[in-house]
Amino acid sequence: MTTFKAEISRAEKRKDGTWNVKIRITHRRKVRRYSTQMYATDKDVTRSGKLKNHIIIDNTEATIREWRGRLNTLGSRADVMDVDEIVAYITSPPEGEGIPMFPWMEKYTEKIPKKATRGNYLWAIRSLRNYIGMDINFQQLKSRTLMNYIDTLGMEKVAVHLLYLRKMYREAMAHYNDDEVVRIPNDPFARIKIVVPVTTSDRSTTVDTIRRIAAIPDESGIASTRNLARDIFLLSFMLMGTNLADLFTAEAPADGVLVYERQKTRDQRADRALIHINIHPLAQTIIDRHRSRRGKMLNLSERFTTRKNCHTSVNLGMKKVKEYLIYNYIQEHPGTSEAEAAKVLRLEDFSFYSARHSWATIARNDLNIDKYTVHEGLNHVDMATKVTDVYIKRDFTRINEANFRVIEYVFVGVANFATTTPK
Repeated sequence: MTTFKAEISRAEKRKDGTWNVKIRITHRRKVRRYSTQMYATDKDVTRSGKLKNHIIIDNTEATIREWRGRLNTLGSRADVMDVDEIVAYITSPPEGEGIPMFPWMEKYTEKIPKKATRGNYLWAIRSLRNYIGMDINFQQLKSRTLMNYIDTLGMEKVAVHLLYLRKMYREAMAHYNDDEVVRIPNDPFARIKIVVPVTTSDRSTTVDTIRRIAAIPDESGIASTRNLARDIFLLSFMLMGTNLADLFTAEAPADGVLVYERQKTRDQRADRALIHINIHPLAQTIIDRHRSRRGKMLNLSERFTTRKNCHTSVNLGMKKVKEYLIYNYIQEHPGTSEAEAAKVLRLEDFSFYSARHSWATIARNDLNIDKYTVHEGLNHVDMATKVTDVYIKRDFTRINEANFRVIEYVFVGVANFATTTPK
């Protein structure tokens, strides 16, 4: 049997002289106290601490009557539920009553451990909320609304936003629905086909372009973003497309081997996305001129106060690298337009991430390195062998041999490589 009683706790008097009114819930000899939105003063209670204000009493009794009504719908099921399950059931909005969607989704993101991933979820929430223009309940989100929302997004955002929104919506359905009580009856995502765009080699560039990048002369000034972007792009390429986030935090290599866990996927993998990369002598020349004094591989965290500032500077520098390459090509081929030069050099979709795409493309297409080795070098997880991999000790020899082949194929004989004076 479940009993209810409105009360205050003498020991919990607030600084303003009031007590929060709570409803004590007793079930199977276990007690929980539910805080209401009501507060009592000295005038509202007797000397023994019992409530005497009739408005407070009437309001709490109305709540208790509502809870008893919900409890009665459980029938004998209540006998096998514990007190926390009872409290959760009676204090949740009843079936058919709206459950605010965006606040629930925002609360859901709090349990996502990775900050960047949590930010992506919140980005998707804000995007849909801004489109709708107001807060809505789960039951109010319709397929037609989602279809119209999709029309306002680019293809890449469609996949990213909808995957996150669908996951949160279905998590809410799993949370609120069971075999007998269905509080979110419809899934508007069931009629939405989410097409994940296939990443193509368009983001990769050519061997000739990478050689041109390696030959870009220094700009004057120690804070040149072009010099920085050139070096860090080339280093990423020579480390099998290591992401900037990992370059920013990587510890100094020991015995010529860089060891790190890939931040993007380490929380999703049993092996923490661990990788060992042998440092090629050409990569070492770049590390030497950006050497950290604090035990890191590079001095990026010393040069920039935050990783975001580092990303901003590198991205700005990448634009200058692109501009230089196009300008220089036009000087070599008078009459060529900027668009034509960008097409020849494969710079249409050029960014820092092109280092990763280019390494994979050159390894596979130019050197015929098998796909599995390329896949492993990029530090991806193979879902087909995920279980088997648990039993196999990682051996990084094959990917490091492949990486040295790529580096020597691309850079041997490049003039002016590593032109920056070491600091």
